[in-house]
Amino acid sequence: MKGATSRKRLRPTQNTDFSVKEHILHSTAIDESDPKRTAFPSHFRDIISPIVITAPSGFPQFTLVLQQHGFLVSKPRNHIRVDQLVFRKDLSDWIESKSKQMPIADNEASKFIFSMKGYLNVRENFDQSMTPTLHPDEVFQDSLLHNLLSISVLQRHLTNIILPAISEVSCVASSQEQVDRLAAMLGQLKWLPSRAGLTSYSSIMLGTVETATNLAKKTLIRFYPDIIPESHHSQVATTLKNMLETADSPIVSAIMDCFSSLDISLAEWDGVRDAATTQMLNAPLQDFPAYFAFLFRTEDATNLSGIILGMREKLELIPLGGDDAKNAIHMVEIVEKIRFCASVNPNMVPIWTKQVKDDLTSDSSSVKPLDLIMLLIFGETFKAALVPLRLICLEHKLVTKLLDNLLQHNMPIVNQVFQTLTKLCDSFLRNPKDAKAYSSVQHILVKLFVALSPLETQEITSNLICILMNGYPNSRDVVLKILTEITEREPKKLLMFAPHFMGVLEGAIKFPAHQIRQLMNILATLAHVKDCTDSERFGCEFTILLRKYLTHSNTQTRCFGVMGALATVHQLSTNSETFNEDRILELLRLAWSFVKREQDPCCIFFDELSNIVDALPDKTCQEFHELIAQSFVSSWTNMESTGVPLHKLQSKQTTLKLTVQMEAGVTGDETNENTVLVFEEKPLGLSPHVIPSQTRLVCKLTEKTKGEIDLILAAPLLFPDVNLYYSHVGSIPACTFSQRFQLGIYLIVGINYFRECISAFVGKEDASLRIQVWYRLTNVVFLQQILSQNFHEFPSLPMAYVTGKPTVSGGGGASTSSDITRKKPKPKGKKKKKKNEDEEDPLPEESLGFEVCVQPPQLIPHLRRLDPTTFALLQAPLSIGSAINFSTIWQKLKDGADITTVAKSVEILSPESLSLLLLEINQQTKDPANSFNVLEVKDLVKWITQQIHIIRPVLENRSAKKCYRSLDECFQLILTTLSSYCEQVSGLSDCEEQEKLSERVVSGLTAELEIEENLDENSKIHAAVKFIQSLSSCIRQPVKAVEHLKSLASFHALFPDDDVVKTTLGMEACFCASRIDAEDMDSEV
Repeated sequence: MKGATSRKRLRPTQNTDFSVKEHILHSTAIDESDPKRTAFPSHFRDIISPIVITAPSGFPQFTLVLQQHGFLVSKPRNHIRVDQLVFRKDLSDWIESKSKQMPIADNEASKFIFSMKGYLNVRENFDQSMTPTLHPDEVFQDSLLHNLLSISVLQRHLTNIILPAISEVSCVASSQEQVDRLAAMLGQLKWLPSRAGLTSYSSIMLGTVETATNLAKKTLIRFYPDIIPESHHSQVATTLKNMLETADSPIVSAIMDCFSSLDISLAEWDGVRDAATTQMLNAPLQDFPAYFAFLFRTEDATNLSGIILGMREKLELIPLGGDDAKNAIHMVEIVEKIRFCASVNPNMVPIWTKQVKDDLTSDSSSVKPLDLIMLLIFGETFKAALVPLRLICLEHKLVTKLLDNLLQHNMPIVNQVFQTLTKLCDSFLRNPKDAKAYSSVQHILVKLFVALSPLETQEITSNLICILMNGYPNSRDVVLKILTEITEREPKKLLMFAPHFMGVLEGAIKFPAHQIRQLMNILATLAHVKDCTDSERFGCEFTILLRKYLTHSNTQTRCFGVMGALATVHQLSTNSETFNEDRILELLRLAWSFVKREQDPCCIFFDELSNIVDALPDKTCQEFHELIAQSFVSSWTNMESTGVPLHKLQSKQTTLKLTVQMEAGVTGDETNENTVLVFEEKPLGLSPHVIPSQTRLVCKLTEKTKGEIDLILAAPLLFPDVNLYYSHVGSIPACTFSQRFQLGIYLIVGINYFRECISAFVGKEDASLRIQVWYRLTNVVFLQQILSQNFHEFPSLPMAYVTGKPTVSGGGGASTSSDITRKKPKPKGKKKKKKNEDEEDPLPEESLGFEVCVQPPQLIPHLRRLDPTTFALLQAPLSIGSAINFSTIWQKLKDGADITTVAKSVEILSPESLSLLLLEINQQTKDPANSFNVLEVKDLVKWITQQIHIIRPVLENRSAKKCYRSLDECFQLILTTLSSYCEQVSGLSDCEEQEKLSERVVSGLTAELEIEENLDENSKIHAAVKFIQSLSSCIRQPVKAVEHLKSLASFHALFPDDDVVKTTLGMEACFCASRIDAEDMDSEV
């Protein structure tokens, strides 16, 4: 009776109505309110008897056996006191031993199994059996159901319960809660040690997916690799392959996820690959990780190469609408999946990088944003990926296109991989050989700084500051450009790092002038950001620091303070939000009061103020115009009306003979006819070295205030007697050291004074001013020829700009010249080539050309730059005959000749003046410290082409040997100028602007040619390149042949796809190479 009663109570239909004896239930029941119960009952280890039966189970046979083997069924969590492997082994052994008892239907093993089925048929018990089990060490182990499934003898009985439950839930799963319950049931079947006797298990599981809902299908398919034995993976592959043809996108991604984990043959995999590649193109972002895991699983190089090529051509990681937050999460998942795939597939990175490198070599436009994403991810751990990344950075247009696309559509990915980009940019900036990538680096870092959060931009800013302090000069230039652009776009974000920039100032004193100017402009901008508390605080600190610099005892530090003060003035003047005229006047007066009696700071004050005159308010300009102009007149001019006779104006420091010379005979004001410029330092006055910079400032202020300053241009100089000191070859070496020192200073000051006069008055419509400008150009050419011919005779020469000195004098004294001692260079011997009798007699090698005679490279640090407006003089015709005699011109004007007619007659270039202008334009283009852009001279190509048509007949004829050498040098400079202009055009990032300027180059080259007006654009391009090619008839020397080829190559860069241009360049290269002897070629050839 007892046994029957027991069996009756264990029937599954009697679920939770079972009750036990009260003394058994309450004697060992666990208190549900005990807070320690969720961890582990303190009395569990010592429990021996009586048997603990928890209230919810109602199946004492099942729970009793479990407890005997160390497993306690309790709520809300089951507990186990032994390791789960020990539990499984003990329970399995117990069942095997008890199953041998007779009768089989009534033995303890059968009773246990029967009770187990009844227990699991209760949903509450079934759900609890799937929860993790707590161990005494407070660690979780597998659930009760998974532990029971791991026992082979119980698997068949348990699957008869769990498989129908899975099928039932999968058919109705329409909510996330139901899907989670299905996943919990499937999780019990994962990683079982064996599946003994489950012959139809795989078929049942695969059949379940046919009747499941879409939500359930995704869950089922993703579990298949873990719950179906590997021996049946082929069967899984067949089923999924059939589903792939009709499945929608979410199911396809689940299939891909499943396939990536299946152990199948290559043949079975090939059938799915193409379909997956096609389906992926229209898949949502959340499915991409599954596709990548499947497709990048392949290790066969050929198949993987095809997959990657297909992705690169068609795939774009662009969100198709939806929630931005979810899209960001999906993109992060994509990055993580790609990282994982790259780490496990050794062929993925090499194949992808090779394809990108090949495309960069052949057609860079085929490189897509996906390539940049992949390379940035690969570059985190694989150095091979950095090679194509570096190649991409060398092409500014490509970088702009790819990065802008990435920032627009894939910002979450940028947040994941931006460190690779910053490290790459940092490596470029630290290597001076990577200058070609600087424009791309600037674009990348500015875009990243604007797009990223302040925390992420900290790494960018720290790298820039580090390079600013310790980098190469060219690298500092780029860093300052980057910081300038960032300051204009995100000043408030950059202000977070303002204290670091204050630290940079300590080392910035040794920077070149243009870099100091840029840094000061950045700091001044940050100090005057509207409605920003941080900016106000930083502005106070910056102002205190400027006052400290301006009052410092060291001259170099005061110069530094002047540049900072003028940068602040410029910022206050240009920014309408921070405009404050009283503050501007205060700063200018403060700076002037500390520098007005000292040469170097005063020169810097004049030059820096000249640069910002256009931005200053009218009231400020008027006040300082009166101040500076009066100072100029009182310091450097003399009128007979002052009572000081001219014959007494002899230098007290030297024994030089001074005379009044180089007077421009045209003046409209008779009161200024007796004005003479005197280059002599007065007691407690400024040094004459400031005259050029002061002249520039006076002219700028006068133009802004619409005043008159004709006397500056027309006044003669009290200058060393030219006939005595400069006209004879041996006259200067015969002078004393002190005389040669003073002669050199007079030359430099005079040349730079005339240069500033030309820059100030060129382009004026007044005929008398035009005549004076051309006369001063003649003076400059004459004095520069004297200076270059005797350059090594002068012990020292002053620098043109104080900021260009190798060192700036310290203490309170002012330096008067650079401390560079020059020695005559020893002439280098050159092997003479044996001349052929039939060879044309070369010209004598007495002179090295006008590059040496007019403006040799060693003269550049001592000469002030001409204003870009001066290059408009290149449109004047070239005169090959005798030079203009200005004495005759002055006489004509005195005799009443028409001044307009006379002005036209003097507007003629000589070979010397043409060489000077061309040398100046080329040197300013190459100078990184100069902001000059040759493209601003719009009609330059047209003007130099006109000069070519004048020079060409002489060079081809070679009859006029007297002027042949000078014209030959002009011709070489014209080729250099043309190459430089075309290179600047081809380097533009703006395609529309580049196309517009390319058309201007073509029209300039063909302006003098007899061609039809209605020719199409291609025909004009071909006419232009043929014109350049035809100039080879004027070439006799290897160096000029090289310049000719450079001009052709730079023109080809404007039209790289034109076959005629390409063919012409190749033919000309071969032709020149055949005519030039290798012994005569320099390294550049």
